[in-house]
Amino acid sequence: TGLRIKTYFSTLRFFIFLLSPFADNYVSMRLSCAAFPRPCKHAVPGVFLGMACADRKKHILITLAVFLANILADRLTKMLATELLRGRPPAAYLKNLVVFYYAENDGAFLSLGAGWNSYFKYLVFVIIPIGFCAAILVYLMVRETEPIRIILLSSIAGGGIGNLIDRLCNEFRVVDFLNFGVGNLRTGILNVADLSVTFGAVILVILELTGNKPSAKAR
Repeated sequence: TGLRIKTYFSTLRFFIFLLSPFADNYVSMRLSCAAFPRPCKHAVPGVFLGMACADRKKHILITLAVFLANILADRLTKMLATELLRGRPPAAYLKNLVVFYYAENDGAFLSLGAGWNSYFKYLVFVIIPIGFCAAILVYLMVRETEPIRIILLSSIAGGGIGNLIDRLCNEFRVVDFLNFGVGNLRTGILNVADLSVTFGAVILVILELTGNKPSAKAR
């Protein structure tokens, strides 16, 4: 367990290293914003840069907080599942609405791709997810202005990295332990990272389809 914890932290340090240029940019932005305080009602248009910098700082902080919170929740629940559920029979609650059952999945969501060639799996389950999650984080830090979209996309990226840490540290095996359903209508065995990705994506799609954009209404 101690070695696994060290490996988790090493992986997190790697992603922090990848994001370090944005941290440097954040510090530089703070310094530049100090020269442009938030405008009062009599301010000239040029000093609105201060307000823009303040908003961008807030968006970066939201991105990092939600992203890391999702990773932390996933890591902690997987560690608890490994300690408390592995080697034990399923535990059902709320009339089988929720079932805790330890399993290890070497595929993707619901074991998709479990039988694929190892090189192809590495490309699909490691290289592409790293690029996808990095692209999301870059977009959120430099472009996105809608708080709800920042939260949802950060959750998706955090969930993706949560499962990616398992693949890198656990020989491509992802720990799953959650099952939901009523009677014979049930989900596969999931984890918190899967929930982050699924709920983030579903809510994001619903917002986009319904045109429910708070900033547009505010304007």
